[in-house]
Amino acid sequence: MLGFLDHTRVVPDHRIPGMVTYPLDEILLATLAGVVCGADDWEGVEEIATGGLNRLRGFRPFANGIPTAQTLRKVFPSDANASEPASTQPSAPASSPLDDLGFCPASSRHCNVAASLDLLPLRIRGAQWA
Repeated sequence: MLGFLDHTRVVPDHRIPGMVTYPLDEILLATLAGVVCGADDWEGVEEIATGGLNRLRGFRPFANGIPTAQTLRKVFPSDANASEPASTQPSAPASSPLDDLGFCPASSRHCNVAASLDLLPLRIRGAQWA
């Protein structure tokens, strides 16, 4: 059975060679981590992945760090990337006694620690995050 990182090798990268700072597999892994942890926008993906950079480096080098939200919008273009009026933006998740475990900044509206990488057993290419 192929793992997530094995599948990322077959995803075509349509960016201009030589103009790429972040490898596509690292962008996809950071995005997966952010979404699994409850990010609801690109800023949330960036914030959560940055908080978990040491764990992510266990799977890929992330030599240039985590891509910014602006970079993620360029890699995943869509109409959904447009700014929403403030009245339609999601509200902050309810706080949890687990919010101060250190994966995400305590002030983050994106951190849903109940699903954070530190608490969620996640298998990626045969490795266990625990």
